[in-house]
Amino acid sequence: MDLDIRHNIADVLGDLTASHARHLPFAISVALNETGADLIEANKAHMAEVFDRPTRWTLNAFHFRRATKQRQFITIERKTPARGRHYLEVQAEGGKRPLTGWEKQIGQRLPYSGNVGYIAAPGVRRDGFGNIHRGEMQRILSRIGAQTDAASNSTKASRKRAKGGGAYFVAKPGSRLRPGVYLREGKDLTRVLAFDAAAPTYKARYRFDAIMLQKASAILPDRLAAAFARALAAAR
Repeated sequence: MDLDIRHNIADVLGDLTASHARHLPFAISVALNETGADLIEANKAHMAEVFDRPTRWTLNAFHFRRATKQRQFITIERKTPARGRHYLEVQAEGGKRPLTGWEKQIGQRLPYSGNVGYIAAPGVRRDGFGNIHRGEMQRILSRIGAQTDAASNSTKASRKRAKGGGAYFVAKPGSRLRPGVYLREGKDLTRVLAFDAAAPTYKARYRFDAIMLQKASAILPDRLAAAFARALAAAR
């Protein structure tokens, strides 16, 4: 999801005098960098429209490589490119999403003979952004023996010592219960994690390329004109 923003100002202003042309590279770099800052903010605004309570990490996922007098373009790019298909790319392109870190960990560590696959969390507490509460998920992983560090998993003795919180268990394949992790509290039974072999499919809704190009086309000409005027005024 990287995007280069370039200019064709040399074609438009090919008849500049040598004196004026000397200030052009600096003016272009200033205009491009001002445009880059505007594009980052435009992307944040678009994310806030299409995503439900995006986290600060998501909103700040992009930055831009600045233009210079020698490097006459900017590149808007993700700060930390992820291995495989990033969740933002899934939202931009649509289609099936890859396994998350939680799903891989549970699939690899959980003592379970069935297929864990993809996981929904209908019974797990959410944080202020609507995401799975990390502390509660860690507690569930510990209770069902799916922690990466085996020493972090609960034992029968530790579960017996723990007060309250109910008992977590994994439904056996072929039982009357749907695949997943359940919480038993007295006579109440809640499926907190649901296993599904089918990958969730998403429609494209994050219009990164379109928004960036549309915004750049709208503001870059005015930014160039203003920066060039300032450069000429400073040179007088």
